[in-house]
Amino acid sequence: MPASGTPRQDAQLSGMVSSEPSELKESSEGVKKYIHSVSLLDSIERSIHKGSSSQELIKRHESKKVQFNNVCGLHTEAEAAYIASNNHLQLLHEEVSRVKGILVELEKQLVDCEAEMSSLKARVDEVLRTCQSQN
Repeated sequence: MPASGTPRQDAQLSGMVSSEPSELKESSEGVKKYIHSVSLLDSIERSIHKGSSSQELIKRHESKKVQFNNVCGLHTEAEAAYIASNNHLQLLHEEVSRVKGILVELEKQLVDCEAEMSSLKARVDEVLRTCQSQN
């Protein structure tokens, strides 16, 4: 029997190969999946770097960095605008609440003034009738 490798590798290999048909089938399926994954990864790597020199990859990386920095800048601006708008909204809520309080107070004063006017009109009418009856 030819030597295949270290005793550890031999033990791993013998653990992978089994005399049981179901275990052998599972092991075979696992090996097929592994081989497929490795070849898929290899084809992906080749397509990524196909015809690209290290200089082109660096240039592409720099371009992506610039794009990322632009997006980060836009995010920072949008976030600052959102925070400012939210603060303005809170101030408006407070102002509306304050103005509503003033409006309620003015409406009370208006009702009191209308009641006083009505009472004074009645008094004026009464005095007028008294004057007319004395004439």
